[in-house]
Amino acid sequence: MQSQSQPQAQTLSQAQSQAQASSQASKLFKSPVLVGLGVFAATLLSVVVAFTVYLTRASAADTAPASYGAYVVPTGAGAVDGVVGVVDDGPPPFTFQTLLNEVGLTAAELSALPRPAVDGFLPAGLDRSTPDDLLPLAATPKFNLTPGAAYPGGEPVLALEMFTNMVVEPIAARWTVTGQADGWVRVVVPVGRGALPSEDVDLVNHHAVWVPEDSVRVSAELNRVEISLTDRRAVVFYGLEELGSFHVGIGRIGSADTPTGLCSVVGRAVIQTGEEALLTSCQSEVLDEYYASGWSTIALHEGTGFSLTTGGAVSAGCIRIPHASFAEFLDHLPTGTPIIILP
Repeated sequence: MQSQSQPQAQTLSQAQSQAQASSQASKLFKSPVLVGLGVFAATLLSVVVAFTVYLTRASAADTAPASYGAYVVPTGAGAVDGVVGVVDDGPPPFTFQTLLNEVGLTAAELSALPRPAVDGFLPAGLDRSTPDDLLPLAATPKFNLTPGAAYPGGEPVLALEMFTNMVVEPIAARWTVTGQADGWVRVVVPVGRGALPSEDVDLVNHHAVWVPEDSVRVSAELNRVEISLTDRRAVVFYGLEELGSFHVGIGRIGSADTPTGLCSVVGRAVIQTGEEALLTSCQSEVLDEYYASGWSTIALHEGTGFSLTTGGAVSAGCIRIPHASFAEFLDHLPTGTPIIILP
């Protein structure tokens, strides 16, 4: 029995020794070798990423100029080395003096031009706009005063203000666009009339002027409200999408009719009843004034006194809107939103 167990013990001892030696070798191998391999792999990856970024940037620099604020930094031939943000081949910035030079006026002459007011009258001979002229654009003035002409390139006959005087409070201007031609933009005059309704009803509304395109910032205007006097219904659009429709109150037929045509939202107000209102560029073509105010602005305002299912002819010319509909569809509309009033 002893002679048989001794070789077995020796064999077991040898196996344990070999296992221990293999384990130690494995530990020795794993520790420095794997760590070294990890470092090498990480280094190689960093080099690859850095080289890729370098190639990407180099390619972009060859194909597109860099942006720096309002300027474009030229690259390649003609670039100014070591000077950031300097442009030697672009147009100069459009300044107020550039505007004066373009229209041939001094600052004093521009300031002396008539300025539209809600209770004032506009110069004769201005251009006119219809719903068919409407473009999905709005124009925001860059300067305190913007010259307006009766036709593109014409002599300025009035000055539009950056803040429209709506009697209630000055309101930041944003104008409805109805035409573009030869570096000029046609915009709806926000306030004023060509004549009193009692003098010449055809001259009351829908006046427009041409302003230099460089004097305004032109942006998209997708909001639009269409009102049918026959159906006594308003439809609110965003682009081609109809957001909602509802019945409204309109002017009393035969005594205080609501005017038709293209109007523009020119401000907001709270009317005498405490209800919210959007003021428009149009005024009554029946009444010379409301309540001895000297003006008769058509407004879209919250109101009652008409059927929510059929509408009604109940107002002095304004469009009365159900309270819930005003809050949902009209309360957010910006200045410059076109209002089209159809027969």
